[in-house]
Amino acid sequence: MARIVLVFSWFCLSCFYASCSVRVEGFALRGPEGETVSLYLDSGEGWKEPGEVFLSRDGEIVFRFQKPLSIQDGFALYLGFADASKGLVLRALRGEKGAEGIYAQSPLFAAVGGGLFLKLEPGNYSGFSIARKGTRTGTGQSAAAEKPAGEVTGKSGEGSAAIRVLSAGIVPYEPVFRMEPSGEIYASSAILPVENALPGGCRVRLASTDSGGEYSLRLRLKSETPCTPRLDLYNGEQTFSARAGTRPVAEDLWFHSRFLGFTPREAAISGLAPGAGIEIFLEENPAWSAASPSFVPVPADLASVAGAFSPDTGNPTGASPPAWRTPDFEVFRWSLFPGILVFDSRDYTVQKRLFHRLAFFIEKTGFRGKLHPDALIWSRHGWNAHNYSAAGLALFFETARTTDFPLNTEERWLGDYLVSLGVLQKENETFLPGRGGILGISQESSAATRSLLLCHEAFHGVYYEIPEYRSLVEKTWQELPQEQKEFWNTYFTWMGYDTADHYLLVNEFQAYLLQQPLSRIDTYYKITIAQRLSTGNPRRGTWITALLEKYPDMFSRPARILSSYLETATGIRAGEVESLRPGG
Repeated sequence: MARIVLVFSWFCLSCFYASCSVRVEGFALRGPEGETVSLYLDSGEGWKEPGEVFLSRDGEIVFRFQKPLSIQDGFALYLGFADASKGLVLRALRGEKGAEGIYAQSPLFAAVGGGLFLKLEPGNYSGFSIARKGTRTGTGQSAAAEKPAGEVTGKSGEGSAAIRVLSAGIVPYEPVFRMEPSGEIYASSAILPVENALPGGCRVRLASTDSGGEYSLRLRLKSETPCTPRLDLYNGEQTFSARAGTRPVAEDLWFHSRFLGFTPREAAISGLAPGAGIEIFLEENPAWSAASPSFVPVPADLASVAGAFSPDTGNPTGASPPAWRTPDFEVFRWSLFPGILVFDSRDYTVQKRLFHRLAFFIEKTGFRGKLHPDALIWSRHGWNAHNYSAAGLALFFETARTTDFPLNTEERWLGDYLVSLGVLQKENETFLPGRGGILGISQESSAATRSLLLCHEAFHGVYYEIPEYRSLVEKTWQELPQEQKEFWNTYFTWMGYDTADHYLLVNEFQAYLLQQPLSRIDTYYKITIAQRLSTGNPRRGTWITALLEKYPDMFSRPARILSSYLETATGIRAGEVESLRPGG
C-alpha cells in the first residue's frame, strides 16, 4: 500500500462564499485517483497555529468536502500524524451535509506511530471528523458510553494536546500491517494491535476468520541490518514458533492453516533490528480443500518443506502427511525463488513414476538424450532426489511428443501441469521452456537425508534462477587447475553423471560444493569422498592423495567464492537454504 504524503504550507483559513464554512488553505485530502480534494470547516475552532489540531476531551473538528466524494469498493480513509494518535476518534461522514450517517468497518484500528486507518464501504461521503474519546456524537451519549459503528480510535489519553496532521488520503485498502523504519505503523481492518509496538517488535490480533476455510498468513520482513526475529502464532492453546532470518531480497514467508493445524488469531514478532519493517497478510485459500485438491503449489520455506516444524512427517508407517491434498505427493513453491517447484513424494516408487525416466534422459551416462522403456531402466538406480530446469523438461516432453514415446500416466500429467504453471509453454503443440524449474524429494528418505538432499537440490534451483550466479560458477570452474577438473570429472563419472554435458557438469559442481556448510566441506571430500573414490578406483588412490596434498584448499576455496556471492545477493549460503528455524 503506497504511503500518501501531502506537501503543504502552514494552515490558513479564509471564508468560503457567504456561508459559515471556511476553506483550509494549503492542506487537502488526496482523492482515490490522486486528485486534490479541498477541505472546509464549519468554523475555525479546533485549529491552532501553526498547523495543529487542538482538541479537548470533548472536542471534535469536522472536515467537509466541497461536494460529496464518491468512493468505490477497495478504499480506506487514512490520516497520518506527527505523533501518536492520543485517543483520537476518526469518523467518516456519509451522505450530504446535514444528513450524514456515520460509518466504519470493524475491527477497528489505530496506528500507534501516528495514523488512523478506516476501511470505507462504497458510497458518497461528505467529509470526516477527528474527535477525542468521550466526544458527544449527536446521539445524546458520549462515545465512551456508546461508540457508533464506524469509528477508529487511537490510544486513550486524558486532557488535551495539539496534534499535527501530516497527511490525509483515500488510499487503496489492503489487508496489510507495516511498520516503517521511522516507527510509523500502517494497517487495515484485517488486523488489530493487541499491544503497542515495541522497538524490537509488536503483537497483533488477526481478523476474525469464521468461514472454516483454508487460510494462509504471509509475513514479509524488511531490514537493512541482518536480524533473526522470532514469530509466535496463537489460536487459544495452539501455538507455533519460528525464527525468521531477514534477506537482502524480498521473500514472503508463509504459514498455512492446513500445515499449522490451526488458523492463527494472533501473531507476535520480537527481536527486530532497529528500523526493521514488517508486513502481514491473512488470506483465504478457497481452492485448498481436502475434498477437491487444486494442485495449486503451496508457497513454503524449505525448512517447512523438509519437515522441520512437523516432527511426525518421518512417516514410520509410510502414510502421506495428513496435511497433504493428495495421498501420493504434495507440490510446494519455494518462497525465496517462486519459480522453483518442489515435489515431495510419499515414497521412492511414487517419485520414480514421476522422474525416473527424466533422470536417465537428462543426466545418466549411456542414456542421456534418449527415452528408454521401463523394461530397460526401472531396475536401475536413478536418484533419491531430483532437479530439472525448464529447458531440460521441455526437451524431454518434446522428444516424447515427436517420437510418440508412450509416457506413463504420471509423466503425462506432469507435462500438462507444468504447462499450466508456466514452467513449460506450448506453441502449436510444441513444448518450449518457460521459467524456473522443479526439485523432488521423498518422504522415504530419513529426516537427515531429506535435509541434505533438499539443500543440494535447492542450489540447482538457484543455478536455474540467477544468471549472474551461473556466470560466476562457470568462471570459477574455468579457473580451476586442470588436475582439479579431472578430479571432479572422475567423481561425477563414478556417480553416474554424463560429464560430456558441460552444463550438467558445472551445475553439479556447484551443488555438491555447497550442499554442506563450509566448516564441513574439507572433511567431507578429503576423507569421505576420497576414500570412496580410492576404493572404487584403486589405480587412482595414489593420485588422489597427492592431489589433496598439493591443493589443500581445492574444495573450500571455490565453495567460499560461490557461497559468499549468494550470501550477499540472496542471504543463503553453503549448507543453509532455509529462511525459518524452529523458535526458541
